Amino acid sequence: RIDLGPLPRNAAFFLVTRGGTWILNNKRSVDQGKTWQPCELIGEAFCQLRDGTILAIPATGDSGRFSSPLEGKSTLIVQESKDDWQTVETHEASLHVPLAEFFFAVRGMIELDNGRLLLSMYGRMDGDRIREDSPVGFELEIPWIKTRIIAVESTDRGRSWRYLSTISYNPHLGFEGQNENDLIRLPNGLLAVFMRSGIHGYVDLHGRENLDQPLLVTWSSDEGRTWSEPERIHVDERLVAGIYPRALLTKNRVLAVLRCRPYGSVVFSPDGNGAFWSDEYVHYQSGTGVERAGMQDMALIGPNTILVTDVVRKGQGWRAEGVPITVNARSADSP
Repeated sequence: RIDLGPLPRNAAFFLVTRGGTWILNNKRSVDQGKTWQPCELIGEAFCQLRDGTILAIPATGDSGRFSSPLEGKSTLIVQESKDDWQTVETHEASLHVPLAEFFFAVRGMIELDNGRLLLSMYGRMDGDRIREDSPVGFELEIPWIKTRIIAVESTDRGRSWRYLSTISYNPHLGFEGQNENDLIRLPNGLLAVFMRSGIHGYVDLHGRENLDQPLLVTWSSDEGRTWSEPERIHVDERLVAGIYPRALLTKNRVLAVLRCRPYGSVVFSPDGNGAFWSDEYVHYQSGTGVERAGMQDMALIGPNTILVTDVVRKGQGWRAEGVPITVNARSADSP
């Protein structure tokens, strides 16, 4: 494990740029984490465009909240950097989603071949009223209404965003609906979105056991305009669950998906497309006496080496510990 130093909160936002700079929340390193310099806190959803520009969307203020669903108008804060996050400019972008109540960006931003940007967001439309007795709702003292995931697009490099499609609204799947998610383009050209659907780690005050809360995946073959029915993920016939997914592709085209809480692991699809899942690497177990946050991240630090940023309580604060995982693709005749 690599000590990556303190974090300002219990979530890791980790980007490795094409120039080799590591950006972790509010600090950046040009020597692979040996030393760090302070920088502006990077937003939770981010991507680096083909020309090197970094765009990020932080969750702040009234971003993504709609005062009038009939108007469907809101705003997003967009951060932009052209120098590997040394300097950052911020602007307010318009967001148009008819009938929206709120939608939040959590990961899931990509640039398509034609320069169009796609962003996956989760939230609710006016009229979404399927409820669940969720422990999250008890803590917040609000009724929990199941959420959905949508795609919004931008054709002006993030200056304005508009509704494109509903990625998943399947209240019968999962316990919370579908919410935290990540969006990625696969080697076969399809887009894929990985989605949280459950509470994972909260105590159910109703005493229910074996809640249905799988990690889900859905695909699009038309640049995000329509999506397949969500599917569950299995490794060796074992159902994979968890929160706060992050997806990436190694240089040898292995698809890796991070899932967090109640334990932390990365699952692997050797075909790169999620048709089947062959392996799981567990980087921490629950019940060890060490307090960990369920909102971790990962990025490629080499062609086939992933660094998972595990978030651990140290004293009164949080620290990031990097877990390097080198991925070797098996040949068809390997055992």
